[in-house]
Amino acid sequence: MQGCIIYYHTLVFAQCVFSLRTLGLSQVDLIYHGILIMAFVYQVFLYMDCLRQRNLTHMYIYTGVLLVIWTGIQTIQHMMFEKVGCHNKLLHMSVIISNTSLIFQDTVDENVSNIKPFEYAILVLVPICFVVMAGCIVKLYSLFKWNHYKSHTLSPSAAGNSGDDDDTRLRTTLMAWSILTGLLKLDFFFLFAYAAQLVPSSMMEYTVPPYESVVVFCASVLAFLLATQGTRTENIKAMWLFSLVLLGSVGYLGYRLFTFGIPRDVTRDPYLLTRYNLLFTTLTLTLLVIMTLCTCLVCIKNVSFHKVHISDTYHCTCPTCFAVSSTLLLPQEEKQQREPSVYHSSNCSIASRSIK
Repeated sequence: MQGCIIYYHTLVFAQCVFSLRTLGLSQVDLIYHGILIMAFVYQVFLYMDCLRQRNLTHMYIYTGVLLVIWTGIQTIQHMMFEKVGCHNKLLHMSVIISNTSLIFQDTVDENVSNIKPFEYAILVLVPICFVVMAGCIVKLYSLFKWNHYKSHTLSPSAAGNSGDDDDTRLRTTLMAWSILTGLLKLDFFFLFAYAAQLVPSSMMEYTVPPYESVVVFCASVLAFLLATQGTRTENIKAMWLFSLVLLGSVGYLGYRLFTFGIPRDVTRDPYLLTRYNLLFTTLTLTLLVIMTLCTCLVCIKNVSFHKVHISDTYHCTCPTCFAVSSTLLLPQEEKQQREPSVYHSSNCSIASRSIK
């Protein structure tokens, strides 16, 4: 359905001889459609990852809610595009119509009328699909919920001493790391969506440097790689550096919220037809970054002050691990001679690695 809407929107814009700005508007329309299509594909991969790791179900419900809201906002914004057409004084569109006004208007009206059923169908189908998925996720949550951490039997390595306090600290650490990894997956997508929306900034006359989208995307990739390395190795220095990057990102996104929300010139507003999408993406990304920063600090506290190193100190011996084998029952010396294996807990999103 999104493909059909793109086709008819292209026919609507094709009726005009575009200026640079109207060409930017058509590019924005195509980018927004592409982002929404990718959002649903990415959501499917998130749910598959949720089934593989058997947790984070509640977090991905929030993702579904965000996509439902995003679909509604984008549909409203596209209706504004269709209403504006080629005659918008606020956009200062220089339009040359080759046909007569009557023929042109009939063609535009016909294309817009062809778009409406697809837009209404998307508005209905997306919430219905979300309700079905949410029902399935609620059922899965009863199997994957956080309380299952309490039933795990988590024993320290030979060098440590077992105890209820150690088990409690380890479970808390596992929960923090799992939430952090889930937030990173959401951050990466919304950063990509935000950077993509800034691509036509020069043609749309945004008060944004034309190179900002490239800088945001490259910085996001580097930050994501830094966070991935920090979480895999529990590197405190990398996590502190990543936290500083997140703190700077909050300030930058706050400034952009002000820029997108309050136009400098009311008579010539470059964000008139794109404000809703920009504000929603930026606000969502700001909240996700703040949540990621707080979770990252909790992980740093667990490693630095509580001295809980999942990869070095502990290994999972819970009976619900996917890879539970007879090696769990072998003496410690014999385990050390074997190749290290990874035990994916049914509720621990981070694999607790066995001790070498």
